Amino acid sequence: MGHFPACVILHSLNGLPEVVAQLTQLGSYFSFSGHLMPLEEDNATEIVKRCLLDRILLETDAPDALPTYPIYFVPRNYTLNQPANVQRVLIYVASLQEMSEEELTDISYNNAVRVFSSKVQNSMSMPMGTAAVSLLFNQL
Repeated sequence: MGHFPACVILHSLNGLPEVVAQLTQLGSYFSFSGHLMPLEEDNATEIVKRCLLDRILLETDAPDALPTYPIYFVPRNYTLNQPANVQRVLIYVASLQEMSEEELTDISYNNAVRVFSSKVQNSMSMPMGTAAVSLLFNQL
């Protein structure tokens, strides 16, 4: 297995829009999940629009962060998220970015390949972990 690029991935980002610019300067990637959906739409839009397109990733955070937008079918007594709901995250983030779902699909796919491809050669063996990201937030 090859090396992964040295980077920070902000998992299930739903924080302050002001922090996005600072973290972008550090080369961060921003991964969006269903956690973005409960935010007020203006705040969610500002967060997403501040992210460079080549830094956007999508995820479900399954089994947590069950998407709330748009309305979708949930089997009876089913309250856990599932990987298939990444499409709901895609639909929501594309709407906030005012772009087609197809365009965001291509963008997020290419970003994921760039970050997680074992063919990428770099001096760091893995992306920074949660502890490193927490330390980074404390430095801002």
